[in-house]
Amino acid sequence: MLGAAALALGSLVLVGHTRTFGPPWLVVTADALHVAAGAVWLGGVVGLALVLAPSAHVDARRAGVTVARFSALGAWVVLALAVTGTVLGWRILGTLDALVSTTYGRTLLVKVGVALVLVGIAAWNRYRLVPEVAGPGGAGAAGGTTATTARRRLGRTVAVEAALLVLVLAATGVLVSRSPVVPAAASAEGAATSGVEVVEELGDGTLRARVTPGRVGVNALEIELLDADGAPFELVAVPELATTLADPALGPFSRPLTRTGPGAYEATLDLPMPGSWTLEVSVRTSKYENPIVRIPVEVTS
Repeated sequence: MLGAAALALGSLVLVGHTRTFGPPWLVVTADALHVAAGAVWLGGVVGLALVLAPSAHVDARRAGVTVARFSALGAWVVLALAVTGTVLGWRILGTLDALVSTTYGRTLLVKVGVALVLVGIAAWNRYRLVPEVAGPGGAGAAGGTTATTARRRLGRTVAVEAALLVLVLAATGVLVSRSPVVPAAASAEGAATSGVEVVEELGDGTLRARVTPGRVGVNALEIELLDADGAPFELVAVPELATTLADPALGPFSRPLTRTGPGAYEATLDLPMPGSWTLEVSVRTSKYENPIVRIPVEVTS
């Protein structure tokens, strides 16, 4: 059971737009810790909501002790989320301006805002309500009544925490599905678009590719496949990708492509040297047709 959960969480850090940013060891490590900490926080809050529910019939003081123990762990979980989230935001967006000038950045700000509200509620629970439930005042008839009332209030605020965590998950889903690449059009000076864009024929259709930033190191490849009518291609299988450098001769290196939408795919390219690279994309458009498109990419240092 635990192994299956770990496998499911681990799979989340192996795909998505964050894989297109480096250094890989830092981004993957930060993403793995971020996902693990988020899972602990969500699982803990849901567990507390169940413990505090009236139907659980758990003694008020025992429930308070449970919340207090999780709060001690929760402080470290929140710290891990803050540190890893900051690292990921820094590596993906790169600048503070991108936080407000891109949809990705604005969505990230919404996620951070909801998370801060969650931290505030958790602090209120820990330092105001938990002492009322688990403290010495819980003894005796009057104390027991006070503890029970505080427990009900604590149960309601924990339920609010769980609901807000659902909003955080929704914001995370939007971030995962949206490209974090900052469009050059957002620049006030109208600077030229960074990266390399290529349009090639794909049988009767079209292949559009974009490599960002088009320099030595880790690059993001985005591919859009359109049929003769301009609609997204529905392929038989995920396209295959290989990269080759002409001089000095390097490759071909196979790279996996990830489907991000109808006719849309992405991949992480590690281009270690400047020069004239060729991206070879094998696209199976039907059972009997498998056109191959070669995309020239000039990589600078």
